[in-house]
Amino acid sequence: EGQRVGRIATVVGVNRASVELLNFTLPPAKDQELAQLVLNQALREAQTLDETAVLDFVPLTRDPRESREVMAAVLSGAQRKQIEEACAHAALKPARIVLRPFSAASLFLRTVSPQRPCLLLNLLADEADLTVLSEGRAVFLRTVRLPEDVTEEVAAQRLAAEVTRTLVVAQQGPLRGASVEHVFVYGGPGEHQALVEQLRLDPGLPVTVMDPFE
Repeated sequence: EGQRVGRIATVVGVNRASVELLNFTLPPAKDQELAQLVLNQALREAQTLDETAVLDFVPLTRDPRESREVMAAVLSGAQRKQIEEACAHAALKPARIVLRPFSAASLFLRTVSPQRPCLLLNLLADEADLTVLSEGRAVFLRTVRLPEDVTEEVAAQRLAAEVTRTLVVAQQGPLRGASVEHVFVYGGPGEHQALVEQLRLDPGLPVTVMDPFE
């Protein structure tokens, strides 16, 4: 009330654990044909898809003459209701509900155009989003809990282990044998130094810290 924010556009970001994430291999199709194909497949495979849920997707491959790889996300009706009720308590209405790792990737790709696969690491208060990008798209994502009541060095070691695990799974999956060659970390000047040093040791990749507010 004091800031008079009631009429502003409200964007709500949800983490990976808040959605049911699905990966589909669909027949060759044009982009405009994908929505119906994704819906048909999701109705068969999704556990949380009903008339109150929200379904969205991104294509991971571009050629309409080949099989289309697609990543789809389902936000359950219960999760959607919880978000809308939380906003209503603040006299706000969500204009858009977005998957947080994709939002971070969108911001990143407006600044950087990586030629090779890379990992974007976004640290929050108690979680970290790990997003693998290839050919200008987010192709694999995880959200991990950050350890509590440990030193910065121990936290860095554990998070580096999660990064290594993410890279291995992504290489075997959506990257199809290709390797991530660079790690980008969102942070301000001087932040996350212990993590940066640990990542340069394990998994042994170059690391760049980027200030998302620049």
